[in-house]
Amino acid sequence: MQIRGVLLDIDGTVVDTRPAYREANAHALGSGLVSVEDAQMTRWMDEWVSLKDIIEELDLSEAVADVIRSMRRTRLVELLTEKKPWIPGAPELLTALKTADTPRAFVTGASRGHVNMLHEILRFHDYIKEAVTEEDVNGRGKPDPHGLQMAADRLRVRRRHCLYLGNELVDVRAAKRAGMLACLVDTGKRDQFAVAECDEYFATLQEFHDFLKKRRLLTT
Repeated sequence: MQIRGVLLDIDGTVVDTRPAYREANAHALGSGLVSVEDAQMTRWMDEWVSLKDIIEELDLSEAVADVIRSMRRTRLVELLTEKKPWIPGAPELLTALKTADTPRAFVTGASRGHVNMLHEILRFHDYIKEAVTEEDVNGRGKPDPHGLQMAADRLRVRRRHCLYLGNELVDVRAAKRAGMLACLVDTGKRDQFAVAECDEYFATLQEFHDFLKKRRLLTT
């Protein structure tokens, strides 16, 4: 398979924002604006319940919900700015893709607001301008291939000439359903089912970087 376009997942693949989201959610919800029992907070944190779902569960007024969202975002930006949550090898990989001018795009189940926030902190769009987000796919999130197909079309690269790198089973299945090379990177949560189904497995982003150089997609 000749590869010309590189599509990348974001969270869990090039950055790890989950610890910061967890801490920021706990900060906003523990501020005293709402009454939350310890067991309830623990369940939300352990199950990675989204703030949107928490707000719905608490049946908060829009005014209180807005304050909670604002507090969460302020704390989140502080944490991400302080910790710079790059997964090892990600800045070097993104820089090499930009230097080689390889057709590239992010495809993520996260919101456009999340991606834009990462740009504010990590200058995401300086590396890759094209991003397909939650809002673009109209509910057709991974493993539906729609987002990946949309990204390939935007790059004007045939889908069969693209690869997609992610870190979960849904990423692998979306790539396969899109007719792309399904690449998996292990960034701390080794999914045996994903390993079994992927076309190419990488223990680190550096291994993926080396793979792209061998395929003549990168020069550095």
